[in-house]
Amino acid sequence: MHMTQGSAALSVSAARFLKQEGALSVRNELARDRVEWLQTALMVGFQETQRADLFEALYRLSYSEVRTFVGSRRRGSARALDPDDITQEVFLNVYRYSSSFKEHAGGFRGWCLTIARNVISRKAREHLRRAMQPLVEGCDPADSSQGPREQSITQEEALSFRRAWRTYLLAYAAAFRELKPRDQEALRLVEVEGLAYKQAADRLGVGLSNMKMILLRARRRIWRRMGEWGGREGRAAG
Repeated sequence: MHMTQGSAALSVSAARFLKQEGALSVRNELARDRVEWLQTALMVGFQETQRADLFEALYRLSYSEVRTFVGSRRRGSARALDPDDITQEVFLNVYRYSSSFKEHAGGFRGWCLTIARNVISRKAREHLRRAMQPLVEGCDPADSSQGPREQSITQEEALSFRRAWRTYLLAYAAAFRELKPRDQEALRLVEVEGLAYKQAADRLGVGLSNMKMILLRARRRIWRRMGEWGGREGRAAG
């Protein structure tokens, strides 16, 4: 892909940032292609500045590639998973765990696809556990056919979901930054690296029961702060 094609996904402010950093004028021969080079430059810029426009540019530049990868990796129980939902969660993890990205350890593409593998694996395990639970008696399967009206509603819901997802990112990131460093690291080990609780506990140097408590409390703090943040936004909008 030519540089102009990759640059087309960038906003004016993101392109200006990369130009100032020299990423649009100096070629990195170590990158597999120029898009990967741009992805890594945007990731580094977002990691250092937390600028929403840089993340949005990275998202637009990378979404299709990650979505294709996710679709090709769904096997076994993962076949029932929605690839769009998985892809959104991958970018959510990219956003909230941006501090764990290490440029010297490889480019953005490899790091992001590692996150995608871990998300797919975790979602597949969760789906399998739910599938093995007894079905509620007397429940008929829902009618999956859609007419024009239903399709229109679905499209509107998709637009609403994308707007809500961006708001969710801002709220989660704000809440995550308020956690103690140990709590942030515990979530990163489990949700980004995909470690089992016991492995994560060993990495943190705590017991298994303590690790579970750290994660439980960290998640509760995040959801409580997100609820408070959402309430403030709702009052401001009103």
